[in-house]
Amino acid sequence: MLGNFSVGDYFKQEAIDYAWEFITTYMKLAPEKLFITVYTDDDEAAGMWQSSTGTPDERLYRYGKSDNWWGPPGAEGPCGPCSEIHYDFGEQMGCAPIASPSEIAAWIESGMKWEDQPGCHPNCDRCERFVEMWNLVFMQFFQDQAGEMTPLPKPNIDTGMGLERAAVIVQGATNVYDTDLYQPIIGVVGELAGKKYGEDHVADVSLRVVAEHTRGATFLISDGVTPGNEGRGYVLRRLIRRAVRYGRKIGLTEPFVVQVAETVIDRMKGAYPELAQNREFILKMLGGEEQQFERVLDQGLRIIEEALSTGTENSNIGILPGNLAFALYDTYGFPVEETVEIAQERGVSVDMEGFEREMKAQRERARAGSATKFGGGGSGAKIFKYRDLNAGPSEFVGYERLTAQTTIVALLSPDGDAIDHAEQGHEVEVVLRETPFYAEGGGQAGDTGTVLSLKGHIDIEDTQTPLEGLIVHKGRVRSGVMMVGEEVNAKVDRERRLDIARNHSSTHLLHEALRRVLGTHVRQAGSSVSPERLRFDFTHIQAMSSDEIHEVERIVNEQVLRNPPSVKNELAYTQALDSGYLAFFGDKYGETVRVVDMGLNDPEEATARPFSREVCGGTHLDSLGETGLFLITSESSIGSG
Repeated sequence: MLGNFSVGDYFKQEAIDYAWEFITTYMKLAPEKLFITVYTDDDEAAGMWQSSTGTPDERLYRYGKSDNWWGPPGAEGPCGPCSEIHYDFGEQMGCAPIASPSEIAAWIESGMKWEDQPGCHPNCDRCERFVEMWNLVFMQFFQDQAGEMTPLPKPNIDTGMGLERAAVIVQGATNVYDTDLYQPIIGVVGELAGKKYGEDHVADVSLRVVAEHTRGATFLISDGVTPGNEGRGYVLRRLIRRAVRYGRKIGLTEPFVVQVAETVIDRMKGAYPELAQNREFILKMLGGEEQQFERVLDQGLRIIEEALSTGTENSNIGILPGNLAFALYDTYGFPVEETVEIAQERGVSVDMEGFEREMKAQRERARAGSATKFGGGGSGAKIFKYRDLNAGPSEFVGYERLTAQTTIVALLSPDGDAIDHAEQGHEVEVVLRETPFYAEGGGQAGDTGTVLSLKGHIDIEDTQTPLEGLIVHKGRVRSGVMMVGEEVNAKVDRERRLDIARNHSSTHLLHEALRRVLGTHVRQAGSSVSPERLRFDFTHIQAMSSDEIHEVERIVNEQVLRNPPSVKNELAYTQALDSGYLAFFGDKYGETVRVVDMGLNDPEEATARPFSREVCGGTHLDSLGETGLFLITSESSIGSG
């Protein structure tokens, strides 16, 4: 996406002038090919387009809020009219003669019925004659929750132009696949398959899918995403597997994705040097995923064919059972979207309601399996009880100290019901006004310890955050009675916290050592940090050799023996990223984050960049010598799904 912005500086006139100059002078587009749209009542912008650019009446169209108004982004916020620049590909791409602006205005006034559309126009959705290439948003109002709009004291400009759309237009193509962004990639796919692009529409679809999906997968892996069954990993896995399946349609029965990806890297590395830096990792990851899918593809297709033939015999042809689609997803890693597509190619549909029932049942089984961890803590009913507490956010003070004089603001039974007191022997959950107890998060175990008052004593066995801002301490009343509103002394188990900090600090050193030995593609994918041990999950393409393991151990222990301090600070999230601190997909960060510097690259140079820099909200040692010597006891794959 390209764009230009102004906050309280230039406004409509300059934005229109800049856009027109760029398009006609630098992109060298013919003015007669450009059609302008404005918001219905934005006479000011309409006049500027005509006076500044010479746009004639017949190429200036007015549309309503659905097409030419932006915002507000939520219930309230900045908003305003926008002007769009559309490029005309010519009547050969159209669905009908062009309707005049007055005809379109009358059509909009009549209710915009699709079937009554008087002709082709810039916002036509019946053909591809026109393409919106640039949107100029004039944010000049603030809309409140009641829908009332007031002028902004300093109006803003926010524009956006599609880079690939611009490439299509400048290169005289009609779609992105015919540009130099894709043609070299499509050419390699065609060469491997023995197909010439443009000769067969059906084959062209497969050529495009393979090229586009491989290109997208290459960039995702370079950015640190690895194939998986959830989130970004699932998107990546589906891209690769769909590319493989469409490759099969044009005769690519041998592995081919790596060869296509090599072309992507060679073509794009000039603008994206990280592609070249991560080349080996990208190609190995793609090759491994392709081979894995090849092993199950034939088996999955056979299962589908058998189900369809059985359905024919039983007169149930037309619907593939939902439990079968789920089995393909759960057992063979078939994305359900692929099963739907395969079924559609054979003229049948998939029972998606049945599939969703199976998925729901699996989620419930998973929740049931984990509910015992915190007295059913993740259950929906209990979450609502936590929300009804109105206890306010818990203030965590455990970075600075391990004890705190504080107040009990809520007590709950193991089922989440609010209670006003708890007696000896009772299991209880405690919410404190401020707490030194670290709640489980980021892979780090929650703290344990004691909460003491003049009347009672609670042993804290776990600390969790069931809702954002709410810290809940699970424990048992050892003696006496504990009351809501009571002043208490909260005390963290110091030795246990120190053991956890040793292992957490070690994960940071381990992470950086892995990146130095195996490559910067290594990203943390998960961890478990307890007093006894640490487990560190990371992305890599193969098992580590014994030499690699020993080198990682050596690097970590070198930092430990140097015994440099561990430095913690708070920074704006964007500043942290700009300063080189590592942050991870899937983690949620606020505007301000805690950052941790560990180790030294050069012990002789006090100002040298730290060995490890990460965004991390966990608890850590003050000096690395406290960790003790580091030893890797095992290394194994956690599976590729």
